[in-house]
Amino acid sequence: MPTLKPNIADLEKLILDGFTSQLPDLKAQYVKARLDEDEFGDPVLEINVVLGNDNADPRELLSTHRKIRPILIEADMNAFPVFRFHSPDDAKELNIGF
Repeated sequence: MPTLKPNIADLEKLILDGFTSQLPDLKAQYVKARLDEDEFGDPVLEINVVLGNDNADPRELLSTHRKIRPILIEADMNAFPVFRFHSPDDAKELNIGF
């Protein structure tokens, strides 16, 4: 049976909305996601997040999985999320979203 690929744009919007509602102090500005596999062949969702808060509290960054993963599971996305956080300047350099 073929595996359905999720609509990445819809997932990105869902993730950004999750950051806005669940982690507003991080001031997430942009999300770019990509479905991939880890070294064992298990699905992962690589998520680059551009933050508007240069002084983000590390405790909030650590709570990202706990707050965003349930939103993904509810949307039938069972790939494990791997988050990478960037400042707007770094995102421009890396060509993420700008």
